[in-house]
Amino acid sequence: FNQYSGINPWKRENQVITSMDFAKQKEIISTLDLVDWDLVIVDEAYKMAAYSYFYNNIIFQKTERYKLGEVISKNTYHLLFITATPHKGDPENFRLLLDLLNPGLFSLPDTLIQSIQNKENTIFLRRVKEDMVDFDGKPRVI
Repeated sequence: FNQYSGINPWKRENQVITSMDFAKQKEIISTLDLVDWDLVIVDEAYKMAAYSYFYNNIIFQKTERYKLGEVISKNTYHLLFITATPHKGDPENFRLLLDLLNPGLFSLPDTLIQSIQNKENTIFLRRVKEDMVDFDGKPRVI
């Protein structure tokens, strides 16, 4: 970032590839907050984790990567999260991850569970390798 001498490199470039661990740093994330994005693709999105637990009222514990997700979510028109492990077995963790994609869509844990059971979700798509086909519609041999 020193080479840009005062110019925000996120605004200077049309396309950027970075790691979550680089972007989550305090001095870097503040520069991301000043940029509007057309599209952000996050691989291994499950690493943007947040957790909630009950003590007096609900308390949220947000990781630095989740805070990065909040900045990206706020400033991005299209988001694509790619992950093979979306929730690590924790429905609340999954709900909070989905909240980055569409804040408030699943405001309560029960709404997410009901949506999954009724196959009514509007923002996530699950593919398993057994369902994959080639361009001719033939099953892929894996």
